[in-house]
Amino acid sequence: MRPRTKTVKPGRLCVAVTELRKVLKLTQQQLAQALKTSITTIARYESGRTPNGKILVRLRELSLEQLKRDPDNGELEILDRVFYGALVDESPLYRLQLANAISRAAGLLREPVMGILDDDPTILADTRKRLGKVLEHADEIEQLAGLLDPVREEPTLRECRRPFNAARFEQLLQKAEASLTSQENQA
Repeated sequence: MRPRTKTVKPGRLCVAVTELRKVLKLTQQQLAQALKTSITTIARYESGRTPNGKILVRLRELSLEQLKRDPDNGELEILDRVFYGALVDESPLYRLQLANAISRAAGLLREPVMGILDDDPTILADTRKRLGKVLEHADEIEQLAGLLDPVREEPTLRECRRPFNAARFEQLLQKAEASLTSQENQA
């Protein structure tokens, strides 16, 4: 009696290789040439073996090149995210780049909010609370980005739950309340 062979369903990354090849309208041989590998390797990637290393980088480059030519192609955007996600999973360098990008985005979010709080002390209490929540979320985003940093030691539970810069926000609230009080006294 023959042993049963187990069929393995190709993973998301393997499906992405096939889909990218189809979007690029390439044969397996042409994709193999573009990636500087063999047709057998491409067939393995499409049937279950996960690409990694330089091949994964090149797959992402191919998807980005095509996305530049066809920026409205939603399928290419998805494929690019799959390849980028695999690179982030595999490479500390990509994880660090992602962590830095997320931290920058959180900083860009925080900057105008802090500017509003600094510039306009007459902001209503409800609005101040909402802006405070935005700052809390920006800090949470930065903390999560820090978890992606491969050189950072594992954070303690306390660090993960650390509140946003409460002292700074409290200073801004006191400044705004003092300004409101002085305006009320002048009126």
